[in-house]
Amino acid sequence: MHFINRIKGAEDKKNKIRGEIEIMENKKVFLVSIIQEGKFFVARCPELGVTSQGESLVEAQKNLKEAIKLYIESFGLEDLPGVSVNPYWTTVKMS
Repeated sequence: MHFINRIKGAEDKKNKIRGEIEIMENKKVFLVSIIQEGKFFVARCPELGVTSQGESLVEAQKNLKEAIKLYIESFGLEDLPGVSVNPYWTTVKMS
């Protein structure tokens, strides 16, 4: 009986992972830039042209997610490219 429970547990875990993968495949990932400007953090999504802000990084990200959600509800995603790019962002210090 213990062996059967272990198999069932492994099968349940496998189904949970499969469900999580399906959820991830249905989500779109957007590039986001968050920079501090004065006392606020400004969050931008260049793919959609959406910008928001917050008094902390977490608040700025939360507010941007809400703005992106509203954008998608209003305009959809039909005209966007199917694959999001994953560019490498860095800073350049100028003297």
